[in-house]
Amino acid sequence: HYVDLGEGAPLRPRLVLPTALEARMLAEVEIVVLADPGSLGAVAVDSLFVFLARGGGVLIALGPRTGEDELATLRQTLGRGEVLVEAPRHAEEPFARLAIRDEIHPALRFFLEPRWRPLLTEIPFREWRPLRVAEGAAARVVLAFQREEGIADEGAALVEERYGAGVVAWLAAAPHSTWNRMEEVPGATLALLYDLLFHLAPAAGFAPATEVGEPLVISLPGTP
Repeated sequence: HYVDLGEGAPLRPRLVLPTALEARMLAEVEIVVLADPGSLGAVAVDSLFVFLARGGGVLIALGPRTGEDELATLRQTLGRGEVLVEAPRHAEEPFARLAIRDEIHPALRFFLEPRWRPLLTEIPFREWRPLRVAEGAAARVVLAFQREEGIADEGAALVEERYGAGVVAWLAAAPHSTWNRMEEVPGATLALLYDLLFHLAPAAGFAPATEVGEPLVISLPGTP
């Protein structure tokens, strides 16, 4: 519901149970958000695999309902195995906060302005699932957790990895009142989520699916 801003909004979300995902439904969308999804059925997993292969974008936002079995399925089916998800971590004061690791990532364009950056970097996190990127992997670390300035990272918070023609983004903590205070800072949370989702959508000029036998039309920015 964080990205459902009503009629006329640039995103038109459709809320469904994860177990109800199937190929015909996914053929009509460009982005799938798995918000602390819990269990996924075999049909949903297979449908998401096809959705990614044809260029769709998937955001996996981890939370308290995402157990080890679900994570194993997600990593094996919707990723290349480059992103490791560690056990939930708990912090008392000082709470964990976000540190920017990739300033040029499209999801962070709102926070390039120094006066808006603290809206994101000062949000307290009590619980999260630290993300680690396997050595030598091509996955892109965008945000990380840290407890105190200059202290070693507490794991990555936002990681992106390519999968076929599609892209998967892992968010270590979904906006959840028991885990963090993201919902109390809607200006930062919505800016992050909206820009991230637009980034995950298939690029303009590249249709997410083409019927067999139909002409393939691709718009290029210049002469190849």
